Amino acid sequence: MDCFKRNLIAYKLQYFLNFGGLACSSPFLQVFARQLGLGQVSVGWIFTAAPFVDVFVRPMVCALADRRQATWSTFLLILALTASSLTALRWVPPLPTAPAPTLVDHLALRSSNSTVSREVNVSGLEISLGSLDLDMRRVSPEVNLKNHPSESRSVYSDMEHYQFWVFSILLLMAWTGVSTNQTMFDGITAKSAESLGADYGRQRLFGAIGYSCMAVLSGYLIDIVGNEEQVAYQVGFYLTATMMTTNFVLCLLFIKVLGRHWWRSGIFEV
Repeated sequence: MDCFKRNLIAYKLQYFLNFGGLACSSPFLQVFARQLGLGQVSVGWIFTAAPFVDVFVRPMVCALADRRQATWSTFLLILALTASSLTALRWVPPLPTAPAPTLVDHLALRSSNSTVSREVNVSGLEISLGSLDLDMRRVSPEVNLKNHPSESRSVYSDMEHYQFWVFSILLLMAWTGVSTNQTMFDGITAKSAESLGADYGRQRLFGAIGYSCMAVLSGYLIDIVGNEEQVAYQVGFYLTATMMTTNFVLCLLFIKVLGRHWWRSGIFEV
């Protein structure tokens, strides 16, 4: 146990599990959002808003935790919320498919009918209307188009559906929770490494190792489990849930806070 504490094994494992858990699903979130039916503009707005929300929420959470003298309990609570919100993205239902508008739909909306007539006096003429092909030979055809497809599209917004808001809220919670917890844990690690004469950078190196290894493994499993019709991104979310749950248990049992103002004295020095 002394060797375990002296070498900061728990801190190395925390970085590995935390960044490894993120790597299992975070690289595919944009593509997963598109699979749910969210448009490119909607996805862009969500991932643009996330950093701005994080800028305001992170210092507020850290300041409130220090004022209440509940830094460690706040860290564990946010860690649990982060894991839950990131995993819950897997169960967001897809957006309903918008029905293709037809010419009859537009005419009904306008409460009007349209008639098109044309007289031609030629020996031969080929007419192509949608899927209707006529080879004319001195005839005057009268065509009645019913439910003919139209190229025009109805105005359709993702914000009209609850799936957009559920996905946005869960993603913002996960994004803010990850950055806040990582800032707080960097302070813990820096202070602990300083007290033991260890190198802080060597502890954080395991985060990069975990992210690299798990991103490759998750991508490989997603590829072999899925099929040509749909990619199995749920595999990545299951791996995220497993690693982050293990990380929570590790932090709860094996990592202790050195003092009340550990994050204040550690964050800005690192």
